Amino acid sequence: MWAREAGLLTDVSEQGFQRELAQENGERAAAAAGGRPLPGVPSYDEHTYARVRAAELDSALSKIYAGGLDLSEARLREQYRIMAGQGAPPFEKARDNVRQALVLREYRTALGTRAGYPGIHVHGGLDTDTHR
Repeated sequence: MWAREAGLLTDVSEQGFQRELAQENGERAAAAAGGRPLPGVPSYDEHTYARVRAAELDSALSKIYAGGLDLSEARLREQYRIMAGQGAPPFEKARDNVRQALVLREYRTALGTRAGYPGIHVHGGLDTDTHR
């Protein structure tokens, strides 16, 4: 539903999924017939396509969500202070990784909350910050 709200999907029904799958497989078949094979498999089964499509939507939503986050230097430095352990590289070298970790944590929290499961990481089990 969040992907639909963000304009990434128009039809979230089973029929919509089946149309997308048929279109994707049709494009793959046409490309192969024209000598332009696409990366990946020649065609998708439902399970594989659902996983690939979910990963694409997850990535796109996290980028959209990151656009609204406070990723100021002060917030990144605070997150680094929390994350950095013994022997951590200096902040300047870790900045991009800290930013990525913060975006991922905030996005997963928002996704879990939207799904009605606050404190649950979608791909990682219990949120250890919430459930100790």
